[in-house]
Amino acid sequence: MCVIEGPAGCGKTALLDELWRALPSLCLERTWIEPCVHAAPPSALLATFAPASGAPGVAICDGWDERNGDLTTLFPTAPDPNRDVVFVVAGRAPLTAVSLPGRLVERVALGPLGPHEIDAWLARFAFDRRERAVLAARTYGDPLALALAVDVDGLAGTVRIPPAGSEIVEALSAQLIGACRRATTRLALFALALSSPLSTSGLASVMGTEDVSEIVSWLERLAIVRRTPDGLAIPRTVGSYLVRDAGPEDGLLVRFATSRLAALRATG
Repeated sequence: MCVIEGPAGCGKTALLDELWRALPSLCLERTWIEPCVHAAPPSALLATFAPASGAPGVAICDGWDERNGDLTTLFPTAPDPNRDVVFVVAGRAPLTAVSLPGRLVERVALGPLGPHEIDAWLARFAFDRRERAVLAARTYGDPLALALAVDVDGLAGTVRIPPAGSEIVEALSAQLIGACRRATTRLALFALALSSPLSTSGLASVMGTEDVSEIVSWLERLAIVRRTPDGLAIPRTVGSYLVRDAGPEDGLLVRFATSRLAALRATG
């Protein structure tokens, strides 16, 4: 078992996504579980994962601490010798079970980016070299803040780095919405904020059109948006700020997206 832990936005899901895409080339069967999406407990879903005879498998659980405060409540107390499955789980909460009976646990702790990593990452997005050091100092290497800054800069042409003492992720989330000049793009972001991950069909239901290829392409270009097997998603921290701080006009979009998503869930 491999346990990946770290704060929101540090790259846990991105790391899992890289692993997910690499598994088929390694001839490994796979399953992906997000406790905040699936109704059944993760332990029940994992129990149903049965790779073909003789084929090893990898079970990925993103956000294991959404429902479980301790890994011992997520997995059986002892491994099944007849199941050749490696479990890879990720969450924000620190690992409370250093080891589980009969299991070897590898712990991977992720944290903020270092100065050289920040500079290299911002350079990929052609971020103004003169602003990189300032942004690095103000974000303390927080990947969420860096991703938001890149997106705001790309959409608006400039990013206003919040003053010291302010909540930088909240401030940059507000700037992101402000940089989205079209109501359709803001609606799409609010839909992800309310329901992440969101499938293409779910997004189409919210947008009221069958063809959402253009909006999906736009979303995928944002550094803050990630693709998962269940659809597009944004970090829950950012999503909560987007919804909470929506102004009067955007509040209408939030309520519209909420009603569309509720109707979607009601129809199954």
